[in-house]
Amino acid sequence: MIWLRLAVRNALANRRRSAAAAAAITVATLVLILFASYVNDIREGMKLSFIRGMGVGHLQISGKGGFGAFAELPLENGIGPASRAAIETLADKLPEVRRLAPRLQFGGMVSSGPRTLAFSGVAVDPALERAAFGLAGAVKTGEPLTKDSPDDSVILGVELARQLGVKPGDFVTVMTPTVYGALNAMDMTVVGLKQSGAAQTDLYYLQTKLQTAQKLLVTDKLSTLAVLLDDDADINAVRERLERAAPNLETRTWLQLQPIYRQVMGLYETAFLVVGVLLIITTMSGVSVLIVTSVLERAGEIGLMRSLGIAARQVRSAFLIEGVLVCLGGLVAGSLLAAIALWTINASHFISPPPPGSTRGYPLQLLWDWFATAQIWAFVMALGVGVSWLTSAGVARLNIVQALGARP
Repeated sequence: MIWLRLAVRNALANRRRSAAAAAAITVATLVLILFASYVNDIREGMKLSFIRGMGVGHLQISGKGGFGAFAELPLENGIGPASRAAIETLADKLPEVRRLAPRLQFGGMVSSGPRTLAFSGVAVDPALERAAFGLAGAVKTGEPLTKDSPDDSVILGVELARQLGVKPGDFVTVMTPTVYGALNAMDMTVVGLKQSGAAQTDLYYLQTKLQTAQKLLVTDKLSTLAVLLDDDADINAVRERLERAAPNLETRTWLQLQPIYRQVMGLYETAFLVVGVLLIITTMSGVSVLIVTSVLERAGEIGLMRSLGIAARQVRSAFLIEGVLVCLGGLVAGSLLAAIALWTINASHFISPPPPGSTRGYPLQLLWDWFATAQIWAFVMALGVGVSWLTSAGVARLNIVQALGARP
């Protein structure tokens, strides 16, 4: 306890030097926490966008070979009615499963008369889709698909509609190959236009009701079943039970279906690591200079303590505790300033510019990352202790007689 009191007094006695060291650590902590919060917001935002916004779900189920295997005819590797019923029965018994959303992927050509373009379509059950993903199916213009929408209703991507020259209320002809290889067509009414934020997606996007697409393709199969869970931690457990219950089907997690997530987060986390290490090392280098200066300026004080029989190790411990207190003060101040800055930024509702490949910006929100904050604290404290211990090594090498004669 006496060494703690001594360290506090020494820090207060050298207010200017202690404040300079604490300020450097405060700035480093502030910048790192804000950067970590920004990365964490991107991490959680991208995950939520894939799972809910894009309707991927936590898991997707398809027939054997349904994920990327070659198929000569549409839905050759699809999910039949019996398999779908078995999965739905099992899902009802699993408390971790919140919703199932059936999907049918198909492609073909869509024509407005003068113009004909290719499309990549998805057919959904409007009621189940809305229950699982809420407003993920919201449209920019017109009306979304609902269970009460006519069977010939279709939603187009805004770019596809622009290229076709159509708007809600207009008619288009949708042409697609059936599961038997023949070409089938149906006149449909455009009820809404959807904007995903990615121009390339909006150029090919088409959505219709599940029963309509099954009628077009002359089938009762599905392409996939999207599974939405209550908790991300349940993904592997639910996946194992589903695969055991339906060995003729296969599953993929959202991470497997969207590998770009790991790539983008790997880039951001590498940048955070590099910036963080450089910033902390630079800060601690400045702090070490201040500690060395403190040791040299207080040589007389150190000599007096040594002449009274106090061991060099004990004197060195006082400098170590003083360094820890300075680091702790800087970390606390930096964390408080980061909390204030984070609240201010979130309350300001800034809009970030559109990312590459997107057509619209997004609200800039910072999400506090407690794990990253704990890592920042641990790293700064470890470096602070190491710097204080190494730079105070000169205490043990001071000659007592020479130190007593030194002037402050």
